[in-house]
Amino acid sequence: MDYLTEIEKIKAQINNASLMAVSKTRSIEEILSVYDCGVYIFGENTVQEIKKKFLNRPSSLELHMIGHLQSNKVRDAVLLTDMIESVDSYRLLCLINQEAEKIEKIMPVLLEINTSSELSKYGFSSENMDIIEDVILKSKLLKNIEIEGFMTVGSINREDSEKCFSKLFKIKEYFSNRYSSMNLSKLSMGMSNDYLTAVKCGSTQVRIGTLIFGERHYD
Repeated sequence: MDYLTEIEKIKAQINNASLMAVSKTRSIEEILSVYDCGVYIFGENTVQEIKKKFLNRPSSLELHMIGHLQSNKVRDAVLLTDMIESVDSYRLLCLINQEAEKIEKIMPVLLEINTSSELSKYGFSSENMDIIEDVILKSKLLKNIEIEGFMTVGSINREDSEKCFSKLFKIKEYFSNRYSSMNLSKLSMGMSNDYLTAVKCGSTQVRIGTLIFGERHYD
């Protein structure tokens, strides 16, 4: 498959945003082919797949956990990834900090925000700014994690995604101004069907799977 053409097309469209290849269900051969085409950030949804495919990854390949993280998988996620983008509770943040402290690692994380209010999605509600602020404040006491920004998934209704992305951008701006000593500048939003909208709304990282790898074929 000619990955390079599509990758170059996407890179030309996303301005200064970084490109993540979402590699769930993809083989290590496919992943390395995309890596060889100049994509260095990969996102996985489960710790099981991470352990299966990335134990011997190239040193310049950056691996992010982007799926819902169960508490019993935190240890492996901290050990094996470079960022956890799906932090959706203060309890999870504390568990990540605890495991990172054991291996003397500062773990970069993003807070996942549910901007669509869809019950099928994880994340802090974008309507509860006080709760998000409380987590940000409490995180200052956790020495082995570093909140670097926010992540969201667009709406099931594609036409509503712009509202979701604009909402997350405003959340980022609000907390960046309020807590200027923290670097909360990262916005992970936008996937294959809505990444252009996300970039227009200020995304700093898009998460692309299908457009790079082609349609998924589940067993």
